[in-house]
Amino acid sequence: MHRSRIQLGGAVLWGGLLHLAPRLASALSLVFIGRTAGPGPAGVFVLGVTYLLIASSAMRGLDDLTIRESSRQPAAVGAGLRSYLPTRVLLSAIAYLLIAVMASIIFQYDSTTRAVVLIVGLAVIPDSIASSAQSVLLGAGRHASPTLAALFASALKLAAVGWVLATSGSLSQIAWAWVTASIVGSVISVWIAISIPTSSSNTARSQTHRHALKLDVDQLAFLSISVLLTLDGQIDTLVLAATRPQSDVGYFGAATTVAYSFLVLSQGVRIAIYPEMSRLAPGGDVKLHELYLRAVSFLGVIGMAVFVALSRLSSPLVLLLFGPSFAGSVAPLLILGLAVGLMFPNEANSRLLLAQGHHRMMVGTVSAVAATTVALNLLLAPRMGPVGSAWARTLSSALFLLLNLIRLRGHAVFVPAILRLARAAVAAGIALLAASSLQSQSDVLSAGVALATYLGVFVALGLVHRTQRGPERG
Repeated sequence: MHRSRIQLGGAVLWGGLLHLAPRLASALSLVFIGRTAGPGPAGVFVLGVTYLLIASSAMRGLDDLTIRESSRQPAAVGAGLRSYLPTRVLLSAIAYLLIAVMASIIFQYDSTTRAVVLIVGLAVIPDSIASSAQSVLLGAGRHASPTLAALFASALKLAAVGWVLATSGSLSQIAWAWVTASIVGSVISVWIAISIPTSSSNTARSQTHRHALKLDVDQLAFLSISVLLTLDGQIDTLVLAATRPQSDVGYFGAATTVAYSFLVLSQGVRIAIYPEMSRLAPGGDVKLHELYLRAVSFLGVIGMAVFVALSRLSSPLVLLLFGPSFAGSVAPLLILGLAVGLMFPNEANSRLLLAQGHHRMMVGTVSAVAATTVALNLLLAPRMGPVGSAWARTLSSALFLLLNLIRLRGHAVFVPAILRLARAAVAAGIALLAASSLQSQSDVLSAGVALATYLGVFVALGLVHRTQRGPERG
């Protein structure tokens, strides 16, 4: 058990780095361009990367399907890649055509902006190839190699952007350097995947599996989930941009940048547990449920800790990172802290449901959540600005968590999961009450007291629970 926890911790670390690498490359490239060329060129580059991010995120569901199926045939990595890659490449080509239509026809950007968007958008194809290779490797339980490949590709992007800026190159040259680095990263990822020997005993099973994957219903379900989640994740900014001043979009963007940066840990856990859950799902429930309960407990504790910390540190964090001109970001960040706290444990819920084959049911859940997010943003954002958008995100996150827990109602894990999440929520509430008595103290001291109280109360509640269960075991 101790060894398995160490292995899971290592997988979480690799998963967190895999999630962080491309985002860090984008953020640091933006900093380099902004400091060297100014806010205008930086804004153009951000627009191109945003299109790329939306296109890539919309296809993430296929990565989930690839990981799930590859985890059940870990010795057939090369065959699995050949099975999944054509669909992913075809969809990425379609996504690029959509980017081209939006940049050239619908929005009719100026020539420089259009060129950057079209060039950066080309990276959706090599990035999709790299994602497919990473997914089959993760499904096979190989976390280090795809992460190292992603880190290398991200470092290459940063080096390329820095070199172009140092030689006074244009934005188009920066965009081409970005795409070139993506191509190199995809070649490395595919080379790693195909270099792993394929067990001959898995040939027949991989062939059967290949035909199973070509049944469009599963692919469509997973793709629908990722498309809906992409819509859900972008709608708040789109509504703000359409109904409020540009400064409000900036305030909300700064708040989400801080709040969502904490999600790198939950994404690391997601990447670590999902292949293992997928492997355990067909064989029985005991080990799968143990893994889920460990994950949901850990994520619940960390999520509420983030909420408690942001409730006291929102103002100093905004001041430190963005300066006093972004005071309008403090209130939405305070609210988004709760949204992030709810997102953390829901990763474990979603992974369990997908691993057990409930992806079609998940389409209905995600549709309801996305519709709620759209409705709440249309209702609250025009009236309340970034604060309204933050409340819309928080309420829809609560709905997502509630619906997933309801889906688990018939599972043996339902009651233990509810009790563990409730313990974290009660501890957070008591911690916030304790910190409220220190309003005159510094924010950092108040946050320290709140976090210490939170952890102390959580541990105490756990001891009380174990004491009450003791006589029953005897």
